[in-house]
Amino acid sequence: LSPAFSDEGSPRLDVPLITQGQAVQRLISARSAAEFALQANGADSYESPCALSLAPGNLASEAILERLGTGLYISNLWY
Repeated sequence: LSPAFSDEGSPRLDVPLITQGQAVQRLISARSAAEFALQANGADSYESPCALSLAPGNLASEAILERLGTGLYISNLWY
């Protein structure tokens, strides 16, 4: 649900940012790729998501805080 190209004209790729609660990839613009010798993935110059796809987990509500530890808990996502 986002434009096919970044604001720099690069084709966008689907980038899984978090999988199974772990950070797996990051958004990398063409400028950052050149500066840090990385592979660009079509991120805009400000490198923030423009169309997120979220799915619920399967952890029981009573066990959330115990299992979370120092992680991030979002109880009410409003867009």
